Amino acid sequence: MAHLSLLFFFLSICSSRLHYAIADATITGYVFCDRCKDGKLSFGDLPAWGAKVAVSCAGSAGQMVRLKETTVNMLGVSEMSLSGTPDLSRCVAQVETGSGGGACGAVAVGPPRPLRLAGIESGTESYVFDYLLSQPEKPFFLCFGAGGGSPLPTFPVPSLPLPPPPTPVPRVSACSYQ
Repeated sequence: MAHLSLLFFFLSICSSRLHYAIADATITGYVFCDRCKDGKLSFGDLPAWGAKVAVSCAGSAGQMVRLKETTVNMLGVSEMSLSGTPDLSRCVAQVETGSGGGACGAVAVGPPRPLRLAGIESGTESYVFDYLLSQPEKPFFLCFGAGGGSPLPTFPVPSLPLPPPPTPVPRVSACSYQ
């Protein structure tokens, strides 16, 4: 009986180590179309669905190496997952120029945003990035000032915090074929 409990103890230790060895990482964030081309998130900006977002990391010699690329969904959310536990501390996310699609076209893009560790749950590391901006070729016709027409008096727009991007739920299966 003691041998059986000892075997169970070693198997539980091995399975817990194996669980962390095959953990995944997820990256999520919002992407908006800067319709007035003012370089900041403002009232009329819409989700930039169809745009492409790339995650790049600094290599050993300092050069940026593309890790993964994804397409933004209809809600403006960019989601991607990576297998294993890569070190994403020196990685950035950026909209690709000319990625087209959706309401924007991505003729010009905003600066890259660094990835931040949002949390670890069940061995899955969740990273997020602040909102990314993509700009169309021409400003929206209702935009005034920044290239859209004659300037109008400006009123302060309250800066509302964005809700955190949705975190994907890890899909755990007991089936051996998945």
